Amino acid sequence: MPLTSLFRNELKLTERNETSVVRECLLMELEFQIKECENANRQREDEQKKKQGVADYSWLASAPPKYYSVPQLQMLQLEELCSEIKSTETGRIINRYRELLVREPRVEELPLLMKAVMDQVIQERPQEETLSEWVVKRTTSLTRMRNHVRVSPLNLDDDDVNNKATKRSLSMPEFSARRTVQPRSLAEFCTHIDDLPV
Repeated sequence: MPLTSLFRNELKLTERNETSVVRECLLMELEFQIKECENANRQREDEQKKKQGVADYSWLASAPPKYYSVPQLQMLQLEELCSEIKSTETGRIINRYRELLVREPRVEELPLLMKAVMDQVIQERPQEETLSEWVVKRTTSLTRMRNHVRVSPLNLDDDDVNNKATKRSLSMPEFSARRTVQPRSLAEFCTHIDDLPV
């Protein structure tokens, strides 16, 4: 089996396992809260019977109490919605769901509340960037960068040029063009013999 197909199979298996774990976790939470709600309702009914003085023979029943079962259509909708939930969103969904249960809703409302919380979490996801949006964003950022980075020509004032020329003249002597010497006669040359360099 090629390595790429093996990697794809493992990736699909991982995604399937993650999806099934998320689904089981959320549906087990729903089932647990349904049982808790019905147990609380039974306790309230028992207390009311005691207050009214009605005899309670429920302890004689050998069969375990029946709990509310979610209708099949609602369960299919919940399972389908659970497959869209990411594993990182599971804790947020459970926390929000438990916050709603503080108001003590009826048992029939519990599946609807779970569905509403999952829908809300899915809608709060950040919008994924399309290819055209990505291209537009990159183009605008490159245009801004090009506008900010401008190469300006070297602007020198006259004072700067003079200062640089002065500094240059101090560091190196200027070599002026050789002066043309007028031919002199021998008599003139001898009279100005002291001017000759030694």
